[in-house]
Amino acid sequence: MRFVNDLFVAVGDQGRVFASRDGEHWSEREAWGWWNPTTRTSITYGNGVYLVVGEKGTVIQSKDTLTWTPSFYVPLAEALLDVAYDDGMFVAIGNRGTLLTSADGLTWTVNKVETAVDLHAVISVNGQFWAVGNGGTVLTSGIVPNTGDKPAQTLEWDVTGAPGVQEELLSVTYGGGQWVAVGLWGRPLCGGRHAWRHFHVFGRQEMDVDDLSPRRAPHTTDFYGPDL
Repeated sequence: MRFVNDLFVAVGDQGRVFASRDGEHWSEREAWGWWNPTTRTSITYGNGVYLVVGEKGTVIQSKDTLTWTPSFYVPLAEALLDVAYDDGMFVAIGNRGTLLTSADGLTWTVNKVETAVDLHAVISVNGQFWAVGNGGTVLTSGIVPNTGDKPAQTLEWDVTGAPGVQEELLSVTYGGGQWVAVGLWGRPLCGGRHAWRHFHVFGRQEMDVDDLSPRRAPHTTDFYGPDL
């Protein structure tokens, strides 16, 4: 579920989409699901449309969440797990390193990236996209290029990560000048492209990992971050 364009929109199994203005009263939308009931996984808003992605390369869009149009120009049939929009560009990510871009949400282009792991989440800030996935993988895009009247078709991507992180990273966000990704085993990944450091939080007290026993204490959280 996401709050986009002053509307709460929830997507899920069997192609179902629900919307609410206040978070209390919900109505189900007919979202092109009665004959294509694939699971919807994520939604974003941009370029005047709500855009939903899902399994089997499903992409649908709507201007009002009432009438939906499918995209028949998705070049892959992999599950799409998340989608984001910024500065005239939609980015959808998914299984096996799937990474697609589109200017209008209808016609999509495969972006070549040097990874084949499942990618679980993507966000954007100031025209730059970050995606995270299995094996502690972090992908960062270049800034969306200004190409005038002709929208850019693809982005340049760097594949990075944090040393020693092998778990799945399932979500990513940005705040306070840092990017933060979280995944299995409660292991956030804080920071940016360079100079990662590993520190440890026990309860409310921050402690450097070098000062702790190698054995994992109960109810602790590992953090990875850069010296920014």
